[in-house]
Amino acid sequence: MGVKKSSNLFWITVLLLSPQVILSHAAIGALGDTSESLELDRKIFRAGRQQLRSTRSFVVHEFTNPHHTIREYEKNGVIFAVTWEGERHPDLGAILGKYLVEYQDLLSTTPRIRGQRSGSVLQNPSLVIERSGHMRAIRGRAYAPKLIPKGINLNDIQ
Repeated sequence: MGVKKSSNLFWITVLLLSPQVILSHAAIGALGDTSESLELDRKIFRAGRQQLRSTRSFVVHEFTNPHHTIREYEKNGVIFAVTWEGERHPDLGAILGKYLVEYQDLLSTTPRIRGQRSGSVLQNPSLVIERSGHMRAIRGRAYAPKLIPKGINLNDIQ
């Protein structure tokens, strides 16, 4: 009886963790990754086109689909920030990549304020996530403070 219970517990654990494993593998082109992953991002977000915009300090790669516009900010081949806007939040696992676990930890340790409808900011020393909006008008920004190149103003990441 004890072996059967532990075997069942093992399979329940595997099933519960499977979505996280799948998401982490699907999130190859994400915050902190290299710009070589941008074509994969276009496929993950089912974006029809990619627009490129350059500034003196960084490059913005923009992906648009019917539900979202996602911008990835890149300098020297590294994606240091991601922003989004649209009808709903996009797949944050695909956007955050290796930072997904930190995000989940921040969510679980940040107290929820009952009735709060405004935006929220979750942060620790290596990750900042800002979310705001309402149904059908969602905005967000995620960045890794340690990856932001010197001289880049956070106000330029919109």
